[in-house]
Amino acid sequence: MLKVWRSAGLKRLARALALVMTLIAGFITIYGLSDKVSPCDVAIVFGSGVRDDGIPTLSMIARLDRAIALYHQATFRHIIVSGGDEKNGFNEAHVMRAYLVKHDIPADAVIMEDKSLTTWENAKFSAPIMRAHGWHSAMVVSEFFHIYRCRWFLAAQGITPIFTASAVSYNLHTFYMVVREVAAVIRYSVWAPR
Repeated sequence: MLKVWRSAGLKRLARALALVMTLIAGFITIYGLSDKVSPCDVAIVFGSGVRDDGIPTLSMIARLDRAIALYHQATFRHIIVSGGDEKNGFNEAHVMRAYLVKHDIPADAVIMEDKSLTTWENAKFSAPIMRAHGWHSAMVVSEFFHIYRCRWFLAAQGITPIFTASAVSYNLHTFYMVVREVAAVIRYSVWAPR
């Protein structure tokens, strides 16, 4: 009898956990795809990896291309590229800056935050750059699944208002990234980074 109760209890717990994760995934997706584009002081493009040959990943290119399009629409006049050293020796911020300059963004419009290794650090290290330049409003540029956490972490640094623009990049890897984001949201809801 105890085994049956435990088995039924575990099944209920698994179903409840699956439901919670599905609801969070749905929220992250809807939130991330609901762009909130408005003129602002600066865009912050969150890093997303550099290939071993020094070329930005497709994910990073999608983020950068969205920032380029919005820059040319005069949505903002400056772009912070945020990302640190990769294991392959390349630095995300340096690679992103080179890509933007190659695609007709003035070099003096691009500011590098080249130390961060996590989304929390992207926000934590970008906020002082904004303050040093007297910027208040920011636009998060990332993929839809990442938007909520980027905005959350920037808000925790006292940045306001924060606008959002999702990059178009959908492939088989996207499903994994949504699941990963769900786990990250749950983790940081329980344990807030410092």
